[in-house]
Amino acid sequence: MVKSDIFIKAGLITAVLLALSLVVGSYVEGMAYSKMNNALLKINEDNEAVLIMQSYAEENDTRICDMMKQHIDAINGEIYILRDELEMQKSTSVLENYENVRRQYFLSNARLLSFTKQFMKKCGNEETIILFFYTSEKECPECYAQGRILDEVRRRCTNVKVFSFPVDVDMSVIKSFMAYYGVKNSPSIVIDTKGQDIVLDKVTGADEIVAMSGCK
Repeated sequence: MVKSDIFIKAGLITAVLLALSLVVGSYVEGMAYSKMNNALLKINEDNEAVLIMQSYAEENDTRICDMMKQHIDAINGEIYILRDELEMQKSTSVLENYENVRRQYFLSNARLLSFTKQFMKKCGNEETIILFFYTSEKECPECYAQGRILDEVRRRCTNVKVFSFPVDVDMSVIKSFMAYYGVKNSPSIVIDTKGQDIVLDKVTGADEIVAMSGCK
């Protein structure tokens, strides 16, 4: 009887600890989701600000162009912070909301890419756009390596803007980019130039990318 009581108590303690861990885990995930969602809302708000400023901008309007550049640079930094947060949560999150935030993130990134290209046309700014296509749903060491290389390129070149998109996420905007640039493999990078776009479908070193991107 004593042994039976011990087993019952042990079982109850285990159940309580399990329930507590689930509650704590759910709370932590909820906090992480709230943080990512707030970051996404801020990015979307800033994107809308750029869109509004574009409607006011005439060609080479210095005042508006300077304001747009500040906003675009700030959003680019926010995008990278949110990307890192999403990557941190990817392996642990069980929330359906995570996937929704992730898809909205890619859409916001695509919107920022469009705004950046319009900004370059209206303001004559010599930014260099690089698109990075990678695999996200399974292990891809080459993709990881290329991503780290592009992070280095960003640190070295203040005029380079990198926009990353997974080839295995079913979104029409990503498929459209891949079709437009003729991307078929992962990892691939596209250096969007005024002349002919440069498509590289293998891991490419930082020095080579810097040489082709007009690094400043």
